[in-house]
Amino acid sequence: MRLSPRTHVLLAAVEAALLLVWALDPGDAATTLSGQAKIVDGDTLEIHGTRIALHGIDAPELGQACFIDGAPWSCGRLAKEALRDEIGDSVVICSDMEDSRFRRVLAVCTLDGRDLGRWMVRQGWALSYRQHWTDYNRDEAVARQARLGVWRGEFRPPWDWRKNSR
Repeated sequence: MRLSPRTHVLLAAVEAALLLVWALDPGDAATTLSGQAKIVDGDTLEIHGTRIALHGIDAPELGQACFIDGAPWSCGRLAKEALRDEIGDSVVICSDMEDSRFRRVLAVCTLDGRDLGRWMVRQGWALSYRQHWTDYNRDEAVARQARLGVWRGEFRPPWDWRKNSR
């Protein structure tokens, strides 16, 4: 069956409208986001203007200090630098995204297939956010045993530090 030019234009318009509806559907469009990431802190990044908290972890806050033999060091700033150095200019893919009560999106973000939250915990730059999830508890035990990152000295868990610093 041969279609008229007018029918072709009409079908193209319908197809374009369906694609637009599909692209704007928040149920599908918000499940994955990828791009170069701006690092906000040790457990938060931003891609295309969307602030994303790494699922299941809590890193020291930027102003938080940890201690080695009583001497303070900027563990929050170093956690941010570790995440920034690991990602560099590479493309990050964040998926399984959900809205957070903290006005951020929670997501599992990967770099070359590696879970960045797991990497941060395993390197000792973040803790498993065990009040809500247990995904990275074993990774935290590995970092603690090896005395990596914050485990080199003394520190307050970020959730306790935030409570007492406000």
